[in-house]
Parts: sequence; C-alpha cells; structure tokens
Amino acid sequence: METQVAGGIGRPEAAERIRSDRHRIGSEGHGSGGGPREPARPLFLGNHKVFHNRDAARFLVREILPLVRAQVPDATLDIVGKDAESLGGWTRADGVRVLGYVPHLEDALARAAVFVAPHRFAAGVQTKVVQALAAGTPVVTTPLEREGLTPIPADLLRVGETAPEIAAQVLDLIRNPAAAAELGARGREWARARFQWEFSVRAFEAAAARVAMRHELRDAPVIA
Repeated sequence: METQVAGGIGRPEAAERIRSDRHRIGSEGHGSGGGPREPARPLFLGNHKVFHNRDAARFLVREILPLVRAQVPDATLDIVGKDAESLGGWTRADGVRVLGYVPHLEDALARAAVFVAPHRFAAGVQTKVVQALAAGTPVVTTPLEREGLTPIPADLLRVGETAPEIAAQVLDLIRNPAAAAELGARGREWARARFQWEFSVRAFEAAAARVAMRHELRDAPVIA
C-alpha cells in the first residue's frame, strides 16, 4: 500500500508513521464495494516502473494468459497500477485491458475473479498480494512471491512456477467459483487478522519505544 505524506517528511515521527501504516489493511482493503465478481476476469496490480512488476506483467500477458484463453476464450486480464501506460506494445494483445491508475482499487479487487502475481523477482512483503487477500480475492502466485509472506498457511494461496502451472491454477479458480470464494474468504480472514493488528501494533510499539528513548536522551542531564 502506498502512503502519501503531505508534509513532515524529514521528521522522525513522520517516518515512523509511514512504517506503521505500511502494512496496515484498513477498511478500503476489505472489498466492500464493486459488486459481484466477474467470472473470467484475472487482475494484475503493480507499480509498473518497477522491474519485477514489469517482468511479471509481461510473463502473464505473453505466456500465461494465452494458455488461459485457449480454455476460456472470454477471459480478460485487467492490468492496474501506476505507470501502466509505460508498458510495451505487448499489452495490446487479445484479452488485455490496461486500466492504469484506478481511484478505487477496492472495486477492481472486488470485481476480479482471481488476482495473479506471477513474479519471478521480488523483495520483502508483497503488499499487493496482502491487499488482494484482504479483499477476499483468490490469489495465484509464485513460490518466490509466497516467501515474502512467510509464515502464511499453505492453503491460502494457489502457487505455480511455470506458465502452464500458473495457468492451470487460474483456470481451476475460474471454473470453480465456489472453491475460489472459499479460498478468498480464508485469505481475507488471515490478512485482516495478521496485517491489521499484528504488523501495525508491533510497528507502533517499536516506534513508541524509539520516540521514548529519544525523549529520555534529550531530557537527560548533561554530565560535565
């Protein structure tokens, strides 16, 4: 989740607030709006100036989506996120919609049949996957992406490494909406419990301890 700060960027308190909020899943992440899920609508989300997101989007469009559409011809991939217009001409493939920045991400997540994160390069906690989980959107991803969420229960994500493996998982969720809904519900429950509370509370406690320590040092008497 991107955090925008209007002022106070150089202040330690502002930096701590950003760290505290970084993995918090608020009400906007719970997929409360957007209507029913579209039955054959995979979704990809990312900041498309980042290399590993661009690589994942290209891998999805060029190698995974054709396998999905060979079985479900009306499957249409939505590509969402900042700077999506900077992606190459390969996004003009059949069954691809480049939406770019959307003002209400929760609506896109709520409509998607499945969230696909086929990253072959990644780093740290994958916030976009957490957002999808918190919205109740079933997620198909790679082993590398899953590592960024460790320890996550094995039954909350569908995982594949090659294009055929990932496409098979996407197809199974498209064809089995009841199983997809059950997977999404489990992911939502886990993300809300773990990221809303555990990450935010721990970050807040750590930040509070650092601020308290600075105040102690500032107020401590100077020994000549």
